[in-house]
Amino acid sequence: MGLSRAAVRFLAREHRRCPLGPALLTLGRQFIYLTFDEVRQILCEEGVTVHDLPEHVPRQTNLPGWQQSPQADFASDLSLFHAMGIASVAALDANDFEGADLVWDLNQPVDDNLVAQFDTILDPGTLEHVFDIRTALINVNRMLKPGGRVLHFGPCNNYANHGFYQFSPTLFLDYYRANHYTDVRVLVAEQTAADYPQSAWNLFEIPPDRQPVTMCSRRRLLVLGLARKTPNSTVEAIPVQSYYRSAWQAKQGGTDTPPPTAQDGSRYHRLKRLVPIALRHRLRKLLGSEHGKPWGGWRRGRVG
Repeated sequence: MGLSRAAVRFLAREHRRCPLGPALLTLGRQFIYLTFDEVRQILCEEGVTVHDLPEHVPRQTNLPGWQQSPQADFASDLSLFHAMGIASVAALDANDFEGADLVWDLNQPVDDNLVAQFDTILDPGTLEHVFDIRTALINVNRMLKPGGRVLHFGPCNNYANHGFYQFSPTLFLDYYRANHYTDVRVLVAEQTAADYPQSAWNLFEIPPDRQPVTMCSRRRLLVLGLARKTPNSTVEAIPVQSYYRSAWQAKQGGTDTPPPTAQDGSRYHRLKRLVPIALRHRLRKLLGSEHGKPWGGWRRGRVG
């Protein structure tokens, strides 16, 4: 688990848009791939007020495995979040090997004393390592207060053998909608380099009414899921994948109109169907991986 330069900048932008905290839980103690001075610089660039650190908060890494390594000068996760003005920061993990404040196996239902204790829960790459993904999602959202926000960063593609799972964007979109969360946003981050700590992200936000059927890239893809819990939110509703739910509803309504996808209405994709498959492959090699992305119609940005 760790936060790269792009991840820290993304968090700074989210914090400016809608402040995180004041009680924040991270799933796992976080590796921060920046020095504290670099953290301060990013916060300033993103218009986030940089707060003084409490005396007990270390600027440098609080990870035992990094303290005697070349990464010893990198920032601690506590320094990042306290600099953002978050008053209370805790880390949960399956053991205390990396200094977690709370020890709990997310494969098991959480104790009642952890329910509705946190305003923000950050999952920066933990759920893919938990085998019982349904129980883990329920646990995360039971620990979240009504009105609180959850943020997931997870592997989407080209992360084979990193964890048990690579997540489809529709997992977060459909789960949080089925459980009546608001401000649900799902983005795909395409890494510009294989090196996660230094890679920038090409960000593609999925429009709420459109989902792609397929996605492929030569680069690594991350999925970012964000949602806000309401007093009416549930945590155990099992979603039906929205693409197929829309298709079924269209059929029930007496129409064979398929649900909208990112490709629909694209002049590029209409022309693509006229080109023989063998010629498409040759053109793709000549043009490179930037051409022909199936999510080309999504809202795009960049962070790094």
